[in-house]
Amino acid sequence: MMEPITMYSTTWCPDCRRTKSFLRARGINFREVNIEEDPSGEAIVIKANNGKRKVPTLEVGGRYFACSPFDAEQLAEELAQRALLEFDPEQGSGIQREHSHGVRQRYAQRYDVSQRAVQS
Repeated sequence: MMEPITMYSTTWCPDCRRTKSFLRARGINFREVNIEEDPSGEAIVIKANNGKRKVPTLEVGGRYFACSPFDAEQLAEELAQRALLEFDPEQGSGIQREHSHGVRQRYAQRYDVSQRAVQS
């Protein structure tokens, strides 16, 4: 099981719609925060993105990353890194690249991220 995901978004953002579609199509649960309705969410996004209001911004396990422009492979990579931490929590950031690459490949296969983009 993956760590909880929070997605900071807006209603008008096409990259947000693509990211939500990507996550839902793979059965990945997430909590959505509309930064236009939640000032604290907007502040988090601005802080996480060096003063920029980039959406979607995702938070997984205390780590923030923007997925704009939407890139299915980048998103899968970020999620695989989080899944890796669950598979081998005692090694943390000291995990060898070869090992993490294998986990990312298995994750990518599991969640079928061979496509470059996801329809909204």
